[in-house]
Amino acid sequence: MDIFSRNPRDALTITIARVAAASVLTVSGEIDVHTAPRLRAELGEVFVEARGGPVFLDLTAVTFVSSAGLAVLVDAHADAQQRSRPFGLVVDHFAGATIRSLQTANLTDMFATYSDVAEAIAHSG
Repeated sequence: MDIFSRNPRDALTITIARVAAASVLTVSGEIDVHTAPRLRAELGEVFVEARGGPVFLDLTAVTFVSSAGLAVLVDAHADAQQRSRPFGLVVDHFAGATIRSLQTANLTDMFATYSDVAEAIAHSG
């Protein structure tokens, strides 16, 4: 199977867990024009269901973030602010695809970023 005929759903894995009062979405794979709508939908459900707790995206296993993926992150940040919800990203600060994309788009200052989920949880409450 060539890259153009692959199932886009196979390129992204999302798991959702409750850790203390926080919702943690662990994402792996590629966030691009094909997979970004799925991440957007999952985030939307978490924001509705989580009832005020912090929301964190663990993006340490993400291998690619396109502009469509960045748009989802920016919109999630705005949604969290509108709902007065803590929101942050868990990223590899040194070599990860997410931090490179955020730096390239000059968005690093927009997000609270953490090195791991434990750090994110510790700063949330």
